[in-house]
Parts: sequence; C-alpha cells; structure tokens
Amino acid sequence: MLRTCPLCGIEKNIKLFGSRAVCRPCRKEKSQYFRFWKKKTPQEREKNRMSRRARKLNAPVIIPFTKREIINRDGLNCYICKTLLTERTATIDHVIPLSRGGFHCPNNAKIACLKCNQEKSNKYENY
Repeated sequence: MLRTCPLCGIEKNIKLFGSRAVCRPCRKEKSQYFRFWKKKTPQEREKNRMSRRARKLNAPVIIPFTKREIINRDGLNCYICKTLLTERTATIDHVIPLSRGGFHCPNNAKIACLKCNQEKSNKYENY
C-alpha cells in the first residue's frame, strides 16, 4: 500500500508513516531543522514566547521585544529596589500588568529582580 507524504509529495510505503501524517525521513529532517533553529535563534524564540503569553492574556497592543533590548535601554538595576542584577537574574516586569489591560511593548516593560517582580504581582504601583 502506498501513501503520499504532504511534505515531499512522494508516494511511499505506508509503513514509513506509522500513525503520523508525514513520512519518517521528512519527520527526521524537520526535527533536525527545528533543533538547529532552536540553537541559532534563542532571542527570536524569547520574543515569540513572550508575545504568545501576551496574546493569551488578551493584551490590546503587542510589540515583540527581548530582555536584551530592555537591558540595553535600562541597564541591569531593578527599577523597584535598585539592586544590581546579572542578565540571568533580571526579569521583565510589565509596569501596567497585562492582566490589567497593559500593553506588551518596550515602553511598558522594565527590568526587575525576581523577588520584587513576584511581590508586585499584578498590582499597578507607580515607582
């Protein structure tokens, strides 16, 4: 029995498909490409992850940005307690929380330490 793979368009033995829609060689090639892309574009993946979270919370405006862009703009000091942070310990905090109708854009994002970010939670406080 033969079946056509939607990716390569070639008719192949049905055993190469198993329970999936794509043949095994195409599946393997696709997974190798994804692994390669994952290593090459961590900043792009971060943008996508944060934008997806904002869409989930129904943010009215979504402008993708990375933590690196905010660090370059603000430096590595927590905007609440003024503690010096490292790039790993810094977190992005939305000044007006997404859950309260805040925008997902660089103007609404600041660098905060994890402790301050968690304490602030979804409150809107002017610092």
